[in-house]
Amino acid sequence: LLHGSPTAADALRRDQGHLPWAEPLPTRHLAGGRVCWLPWQAQVAGCDLVVMPQENRLVNNLPWLLRPPRGVRLAFWGHGANLQSEHPDGPAERLKRRLLPRVDWWFAYTRLSAERVVAAGYPTGRITVLDNAIDTRALQADLQLTRQTPRVDLRRQLGLSVTDGPLGLFLGSLHADKDIPLLLQAAAELGRRVPGFQLLVAGDGALAPLVQAAQRSGAPVLALG
Repeated sequence: LLHGSPTAADALRRDQGHLPWAEPLPTRHLAGGRVCWLPWQAQVAGCDLVVMPQENRLVNNLPWLLRPPRGVRLAFWGHGANLQSEHPDGPAERLKRRLLPRVDWWFAYTRLSAERVVAAGYPTGRITVLDNAIDTRALQADLQLTRQTPRVDLRRQLGLSVTDGPLGLFLGSLHADKDIPLLLQAAAELGRRVPGFQLLVAGDGALAPLVQAAQRSGAPVLALG
């Protein structure tokens, strides 16, 4: 498993993982992170199958997609499109659709991803649906443990009054794609309508200062980090 390093903005999320058997590669982020130089071809010499993310910004993928080497099969791992693109019919997405069929196999995140790949003309028989998602069993175990802990104790640990109103929870990265300003507006509106409401925000990222500023201003927001 070969991997690069995050951009400076992504590193602020502090959600990077570590695998002792994975191999990090020197990474250069250009054009504000829109282009990534991640040289991996030398490491996969002699491999039978190379699985690569379906990302336009990984410019090192392009030579192999346009002129695949003999004896090596290529596969994509992805959604079949950038689901967060502001311009789904723009040049970047059109390029992605042009390159979509230039691999021997597709590993789709979900069935919806597979349907998108098939709709673009890729044969169904060469797609594997991974059902890439969160394992909810660990989450269910944590929730069960929480239910066994008196909620009064949990409120005290968070510095909240036992008599406070209901709690909301945001758990995730604090970056632009999550629309954090809208989240904070919703929390403020709920605070006006529901006495004692508090929004707990667990996560980190480039927009963490917005959450912290909202808390300092007296908004019903508690930044947990």
